[in-house]
Amino acid sequence: MVFVFIHPLVWAQETAPSPSEFYEKVKLELLCKSLDFVLNPPGQNKPAVDLDCQRMENLANSLPESQTEARRLFALFEAKTYPELPSLDAQLDKLVSDITLELRSLQSTQAWQEDVDVLVFGLKNIKNEQFKAWNDALPPVSTQKDPALASSSTSLLMPLLTLLLFLALMGGGAYLYRELQNLRQSLEQMENHFLERYTRLDRRIDSMTPAKDYQSLLLRFNFLNEQLAALLQEVNVLKTRNAHKISAEELYAKRTEHLESYVFNPDVQIYYARILPGISSFEQADFKTEPSRDRIYKIEINLNNPQQAVFSITDRREYHQMALLYADKMLAPACLFANTPYNDSRILTLEPGYLEKKSAQWIILKKAKIAFE
Repeated sequence: MVFVFIHPLVWAQETAPSPSEFYEKVKLELLCKSLDFVLNPPGQNKPAVDLDCQRMENLANSLPESQTEARRLFALFEAKTYPELPSLDAQLDKLVSDITLELRSLQSTQAWQEDVDVLVFGLKNIKNEQFKAWNDALPPVSTQKDPALASSSTSLLMPLLTLLLFLALMGGGAYLYRELQNLRQSLEQMENHFLERYTRLDRRIDSMTPAKDYQSLLLRFNFLNEQLAALLQEVNVLKTRNAHKISAEELYAKRTEHLESYVFNPDVQIYYARILPGISSFEQADFKTEPSRDRIYKIEINLNNPQQAVFSITDRREYHQMALLYADKMLAPACLFANTPYNDSRILTLEPGYLEKKSAQWIILKKAKIAFE
């Protein structure tokens, strides 16, 4: 029987995994704990989901198809690495930080955030314990010196120190250059990250307001600008017009002569209504506060006697054209004609009519007397 002696340094070198293998091993354990937290949160009443955490492939196959959040979390960190970070410890810290951010974004409740805090504490403990065990498994650096070599190198101490100092300066310069490159890469990544976030925000804002709304506002704005330009041009014409021709007050009076002159009375409510075909009454629900082409009947209700009202034809002649064309349908049911309409331009109320309210309708008690000009 032959016994083989294995030096502890050789054993440590064979058993300690490489940094990349160790990173993947710790990432698998951290990801498994996080997915188990998502699938089996504290306090749930559903049956627990069992995960196979032996390998990444087994973990992916054990995730239920219906758990979209867990599968998205796994897909996000399955191949996640941080080659830009200088040390393995920093890479694992970054991995724990990114997993924490993703878990916090799943829910915003206080209970969920507190459970995530407890989970993150456990993940950091797992990372620290695994890193310490891996660090302890690395082979120690031997510091023993050969006496013969020390005695033979005494005469070369000064040149050696000079060489070492030069190499240290070169190494320090190389280290600073590498750190500068890493810092530059980190800044570029941060800039890309913020740019991506602001781009998403812009897209959300664009999706909130449809483009057609902007187009309609732009058309409205252009229309108002055109009206304002026309008014300014008209003001300039009025300013340069000779005083003996026509004054601004006279021009305004001519342009507003068709408008109604109304003395405000707080006890009187004014509405505008229309006569529906075949009905000799007005509907209360059809009353409006402004006249239109079909609503030409002006109804005045005195609040002291709200069951009766007086009606007439609005004096604003720009709304008379349709009624003049269809006088038999729009005017005859509620008005008496003093003359026959023929190529006329406006309607005059000679005598107002009277209404009485019954339920939601206003019945015509007396028709109004009108004339055509």
